[in-house]
Amino acid sequence: LRIVTRLIYKNCMDCHFRANMIVLGFMKQPIAKKFSLEIENGLLNFYKLDFLSTISQWIYIIEGYMKIIFNVQNGQSSIDPDNWNIPETDDPHYDNIISNFTESLSLFSKNVLFCKNYDSNSIDLNRHLLLHGKISNKEFFSQSNALKLLFALDTLLAIEMVKKKVFPAVFSCTKQDTKMIENRKVIYQNELSL
Repeated sequence: LRIVTRLIYKNCMDCHFRANMIVLGFMKQPIAKKFSLEIENGLLNFYKLDFLSTISQWIYIIEGYMKIIFNVQNGQSSIDPDNWNIPETDDPHYDNIISNFTESLSLFSKNVLFCKNYDSNSIDLNRHLLLHGKISNKEFFSQSNALKLLFALDTLLAIEMVKKKVFPAVFSCTKQDTKMIENRKVIYQNELSL
């Protein structure tokens, strides 16, 4: 399991892969691009090993992204999956993919991110503790917690792209995209703390 975990981490955090995700995913999809500046800023902080800044930025973006992608009505809580309107397409194959991603995100929301936790010494990722400034254990701001948020953002992006039926075709680069990706790759590598 450790070997697989290391491989997943290495591939998911590769500067070229992340540059692709930013340019061809987060900057192009209508909902994601509303948050692309904050997402990329959090990624730069991640590469600097500034997990406090990364987590503090991303934890709120996820809630806003969910509200839009799941069409949560005003007055309803976007943190409650019972209020989510699951996106649908006219294709059962795509709908099944969206359903699987949504189920994973729902479990993450209920059991991790939005689970009420009053233990200020907890290191478990939790919006409630962060929102109310009740974090005593600085281990809360860990690489592991930052990665959980990054993978949640990736899942939301995947749902958005599958809904539009542009995944994985969205990873087809134009010349302009290639230049942007290469520029970002260099920036990310320069920010990368070793």
